[in-house]
Amino acid sequence: MSRASRVCTALALVGTVIGAMYGCAVADTSIDGIPGKDGGADARHDSGIGGADTGGNADSNIFPTEDTSPRVDTGGGGGDDTGGGGDDASTGTDTGGGGSLCAASDPSACPGATSIGKVSGDTGGDTVTSTGTDSGWVTVKVSEDDSSLFSSKDLRVQLTLTSPSSENFDLYVYEGKTVKDGGGVECSSVAGSSTNAGTTDVVNLTWSDNHPIGGADDTRTITVEVRAASGVKCDGTSSWTIKVEGNK
Repeated sequence: MSRASRVCTALALVGTVIGAMYGCAVADTSIDGIPGKDGGADARHDSGIGGADTGGNADSNIFPTEDTSPRVDTGGGGGDDTGGGGDDASTGTDTGGGGSLCAASDPSACPGATSIGKVSGDTGGDTVTSTGTDSGWVTVKVSEDDSSLFSSKDLRVQLTLTSPSSENFDLYVYEGKTVKDGGGVECSSVAGSSTNAGTTDVVNLTWSDNHPIGGADDTRTITVEVRAASGVKCDGTSSWTIKVEGNK
């Protein structure tokens, strides 16, 4: 064999050995992007830049992506106005039922107040009543009927105001002068009052029976003011009742 032939043969053998070695190396090893010969579970696939890492941890993209999440505007402009445009539910103190506030008592109505009758202040047991739906004034005459020279019975009267359950009225009572002193209607000096928060107000009045020579008439006019308590509403249908009982 010539020298050239021997060199070629040697090179061929070396190539064979190298080829065999390379084949063993790749039999169980995968090169990036090239699966191993056995195609088993150990083969890995790199999906490229920013791809999913199947090793279990998320592979963050190195390039920013567009944010598609909705944005909330927390600034001052363009938002809903939750200020003073709503309904105002504040209506003040409401101590009554339906309707509007009861009328204020009018002192100028006192001199012309309606008379509801007469009761005896020292005999029997007379009773008169009156009703209304708002503040108002009435008068009642309390007469002296026992004028015996040997009797000295004081005159008495009881006034009872009953308010409706949904409203509250107060009672103010004024004593006019006796007949012997000139009589008349009193509108300013309160002789008795009751301002209970409940439905019943009571005032009792008593005055002396005078017995000068020739006798004296102790009859007098009582003025009754029915006054709505502060903040009370009147529905126009619910009524108060004033009852006047003589000799009681």
